[in-house]
Amino acid sequence: MEEKNQNMEDFTAALAVTDAVPVLLFGLSGKMAAKAFPNRLFRAGIVVCTAAGTSKVIWKFLLAVTHRDRKPLNQLFHIGMPCGFAVILTSLLMHRKEARSLFKAAFSRSHRIFFLLSASGVAAMAVMKSCFDSRSARANWAEQSVNIFAQSMLLTGVYHVWSDKTSGIKIPG
Repeated sequence: MEEKNQNMEDFTAALAVTDAVPVLLFGLSGKMAAKAFPNRLFRAGIVVCTAAGTSKVIWKFLLAVTHRDRKPLNQLFHIGMPCGFAVILTSLLMHRKEARSLFKAAFSRSHRIFFLLSASGVAAMAVMKSCFDSRSARANWAEQSVNIFAQSMLLTGVYHVWSDKTSGIKIPG
């Protein structure tokens, strides 16, 4: 399943490392959120999304180092990410009361701005995905910059809710 891919030879190891940053930030956000929403299905969704992101990082790294496209790793990302988010959404729907209190805390007071900025970044990435050539290293750098911003805002928001004693969210010790 290896083949040379001339269109992606500008992908560098630095781009792959940069791609790892939002995956790490999302994983940390998920770990913190899972403490506030201790549900196995929710945690499983976080793990699936993080594993899918990791597969994309490995794909980019191997592409940069070997100049060979290991398509199954990239395909794993495109399958795993939506599946992971579907599992997260399912867990939230199954536990509406707890999810409602989590969202209420997230969108109250000063925490709101971080989640809105994160959502704006995700929306910007969706626009970029439809307008840019995914085989372009330049487009990937732009998308990863926005993704790092979006995931940083998510982590900051989760951290503020997590550490706010007045949010009403109980974090198990």
